[in-house]
Amino acid sequence: MFKQSLVLTAIVSLLLVGCSSDQRYKREVDGSEDYLNSPEIKPLIVPNGMSIPPQTNDFYINRAAGEGMVGRNIDIRPPLLPLALVADSYASYEAGVVSVDLPEYANFWAQIPSLLAKHNIAVAENNNQTIKTGTRSVVQSDSGESIAATYLLQREARNGREYIKVELTSLTNNGQDISADSIQSQRYTVGLYNMLINDLPSSVNTEIDE
Repeated sequence: MFKQSLVLTAIVSLLLVGCSSDQRYKREVDGSEDYLNSPEIKPLIVPNGMSIPPQTNDFYINRAAGEGMVGRNIDIRPPLLPLALVADSYASYEAGVVSVDLPEYANFWAQIPSLLAKHNIAVAENNNQTIKTGTRSVVQSDSGESIAATYLLQREARNGREYIKVELTSLTNNGQDISADSIQSQRYTVGLYNMLINDLPSSVNTEIDE
């Protein structure tokens, strides 16, 4: 009896380890893909001598051309959104660019080079208005993809505010250019910004309230 319990425990442990190491569930559709093999809808054939109701568009099924990924190739992860973690700030993402408006006292721009260095991202160019990064490398644990990205950050200061923009200058997956993929571009543009703003000292978020 003891041996049987030991064997069962070992089997369950192996199953749990296998499940925990497989991260594909985070991005894949769960369930059967049989729907992909569904036949096309056939036109209605009315036998001679039978009348049918007048045609209406209410129940018309449009024929849509299938483009893009299907089944488990669809990435179901929700899009990232930029975080406004600094008090009295605003952040948005549109057309490939993260735009953030925050008070100058947060000193965000001046800290960006050191925040990048913390994540092993080199700075290729740096002045009071522009920062160009070296390559940011990311290996996705759930897919094994090797992502490489470079960025351009721009700053404008006026009336005690900093207006900063973050955008990609290149994005590759295992050496293949994927910058035209809007979902991936958003993920890695917003991902860099969120990583940097999240690393600001927590005191910055409360200074305006003190």
